[in-house]
Amino acid sequence: MPVTGAVKHIVLIRHGESEGNVAKVYQGSDAPLTPKGREQAQRVAERVAHLRGIGLIVASDMRRARETAETIQTRTNVPLVVEPLFRERKRPSSFVRRRRDDPSVQAWERTIREHFGEPGFRFEDEETYEELVARADRALTWLAERPEQSIIVVSHGFFLRLLLARAVLQDALTPSVLLRFVYHTCLWNTGLSELHYLGEEAHYPWRLITLNDRAHFGE
Repeated sequence: MPVTGAVKHIVLIRHGESEGNVAKVYQGSDAPLTPKGREQAQRVAERVAHLRGIGLIVASDMRRARETAETIQTRTNVPLVVEPLFRERKRPSSFVRRRRDDPSVQAWERTIREHFGEPGFRFEDEETYEELVARADRALTWLAERPEQSIIVVSHGFFLRLLLARAVLQDALTPSVLLRFVYHTCLWNTGLSELHYLGEEAHYPWRLITLNDRAHFGE
């Protein structure tokens, strides 16, 4: 996986299994890792410890991502920063800690999907499509402007897929394309994806190299 020259190497990792994942609820910011999630974090930490030239670990400020990143930092001794730009998509506050299979929540979720990206629509206090894309753009700029040539990012399932889709498709990304990408791809807990950043002078600055690699589990 090492890269040379001016190409920047971004390793994107979804956090380990959390208690909210197991309970199948909409999570807040404080859901911790399960014992299995801590083991997953150890496995991915062991894997990325063999990458050459990693200069920074950046984590979402949500607990499950921070705990995963701290495990990687302990194994690698690479500096760790916490950056809220990489936190998970904000869902309606009334969803938090409610089960995903709750019929009323499912009905509300359908309403949000049907109007996703519609100008002026907001179900409650969730992030809109425009706000999510703007945050993804800020996150990509943050990564592009960092001096480190190789960076590990520990974040969340929806936001990482948004980040990947925006990096690759840029202005061609639309609400319907994003939902198709999100619901037709998988990012498993501690699945590893990679982007290369070739610089703004490149016709296509970002290049997707790997999606949801779980070789550290023998898969």
